[in-house]
Amino acid sequence: MRFEDARTLVADCERLYAMVADIERYPDFLPGWEDARVLARTEEAMEVVQTVRAGPMPVRFRTRALTRPPRGLDIQG
Repeated sequence: MRFEDARTLVADCERLYAMVADIERYPDFLPGWEDARVLARTEEAMEVVQTVRAGPMPVRFRTRALTRPPRGLDIQG
Protein backbone atom coordinates (compact mmCIF):
# COMPACT_ATOMS: atom_id res chain seq x y z
CA MET A 1 0.00 0.00 0.00
CA ARG A 2 1.32 3.44 -0.86
CA PHE A 3 0.12 6.66 0.70
CA GLU A 4 1.29 10.17 -0.10
CA ASP A 5 0.00 13.46 1.17
CA ALA A 6 1.15 17.06 0.92
CA ARG A 7 -0.31 20.12 2.60
CA THR A 8 0.59 23.80 2.70
CA LEU A 9 0.21 25.29 6.16
CA VAL A 10 0.88 28.79 7.40
CA ALA A 11 2.91 28.26 10.59
CA ASP A 12 6.46 28.62 11.79
CA CYS A 13 8.69 25.58 11.19
CA GLU A 14 9.46 24.90 14.85
CA ARG A 15 5.82 24.80 15.92
CA LEU A 16 4.75 22.69 12.96
CA TYR A 17 7.67 20.28 13.44
CA ALA A 18 6.76 19.82 17.11
CA MET A 19 3.23 18.81 16.11
CA VAL A 20 4.31 16.42 13.34
CA ALA A 21 7.08 14.84 15.44
CA ASP A 22 4.62 14.07 18.27
CA ILE A 23 3.60 10.85 16.53
CA GLU A 24 1.91 9.32 19.58
CA ARG A 25 -0.68 12.12 19.49
CA TYR A 26 -1.72 11.42 15.87
CA PRO A 27 -4.92 9.62 17.01
CA ASP A 28 -5.96 12.87 18.74
CA PHE A 29 -6.07 14.91 15.53
CA LEU A 30 -5.77 12.69 12.44
CA PRO A 31 -9.01 11.09 11.22
CA GLY A 32 -8.78 7.30 11.03
CA TRP A 33 -5.67 7.01 13.22
CA GLU A 34 -6.46 4.53 15.99
CA ASP A 35 -3.01 4.02 17.53
CA ALA A 36 0.53 5.36 17.18
CA ARG A 37 3.37 4.20 19.41
CA VAL A 38 7.07 4.98 19.34
CA LEU A 39 8.91 1.70 19.92
CA ALA A 40 12.43 3.18 19.94
CA ARG A 41 13.80 6.70 19.73
CA THR A 42 17.24 8.14 19.01
CA GLU A 43 18.29 11.67 18.16
CA GLU A 44 18.15 10.80 14.43
CA ALA A 45 15.12 8.50 14.15
CA MET A 46 12.04 6.88 15.68
CA GLU A 47 10.74 3.35 15.12
CA VAL A 48 6.94 3.61 15.09
CA VAL A 49 3.98 1.23 14.90
CA GLN A 50 0.64 2.72 13.86
CA THR A 51 -2.90 1.53 13.27
CA VAL A 52 -5.14 3.34 10.79
CA ARG A 53 -8.70 2.41 9.89
CA ALA A 54 -9.13 1.84 6.15
CA GLY A 55 -12.88 1.44 5.72
CA PRO A 56 -14.07 -1.37 8.00
CA MET A 57 -10.57 -2.78 8.57
CA PRO A 58 -7.77 -1.56 10.82
CA VAL A 59 -4.38 -1.55 9.08
CA ARG A 60 -1.32 -1.88 11.31
CA PHE A 61 2.09 -0.89 9.95
CA ARG A 62 5.60 -0.14 11.13
CA THR A 63 7.65 2.83 9.97
CA ARG A 64 10.95 4.54 10.63
CA ALA A 65 10.75 8.32 10.99
CA LEU A 66 14.04 10.07 10.25
CA THR A 67 14.05 13.37 12.13
CA ARG A 68 15.18 16.64 10.52
CA PRO A 69 14.28 19.31 13.07
CA PRO A 70 12.86 21.81 12.47
CA ARG A 71 12.35 20.99 8.77
CA GLY A 72 10.39 17.74 8.94
CA LEU A 73 10.32 13.97 9.11
CA ASP A 74 11.21 11.48 6.40
CA ILE A 75 9.01 8.42 6.86
CA GLN A 76 10.18 5.02 5.61
CA GLY A 77 8.10 1.90 5.85
